[in-house]
Amino acid sequence: LATGIYLTSLGGHALIPSLYVQMKKKEQFTTVVASSFAIIFAVYSLMAVSGYMLYASNVSVLITENLEYLPGGVTDIIAVACVVVSSFCAIAPFVTVISSSLEMLVSHYHPKVKGSSKWGVVQRLMRTVGLFILY
Repeated sequence: LATGIYLTSLGGHALIPSLYVQMKKKEQFTTVVASSFAIIFAVYSLMAVSGYMLYASNVSVLITENLEYLPGGVTDIIAVACVVVSSFCAIAPFVTVISSSLEMLVSHYHPKVKGSSKWGVVQRLMRTVGLFILY
């Protein structure tokens, strides 16, 4: 379970090519990616060490389960709210990747659609389908 949670945090790999294309200073790409992964590693390591130091061998894989017992009260409500908001904010990048793939397939097999006035409708439809695939 812990490995799956950790790998999910790194699930943004599919966005890396589109980030590269959108960068103004492409020569800084390697530095940006390396520093981003270093920051992610530091945050996850800090959370792992903090959780183990606070809860010792009773630490759970999900931090929200531990917050029920200690410190409790408002802290666990805030933490659960942060997890929900974080999960909600993570949906958009996944939908973008899924819908971009579907849009590329459509434009590959039906190239005339991309240049037509129907393309906006097709894009909305693909993004809706991408959202349903995600759920």
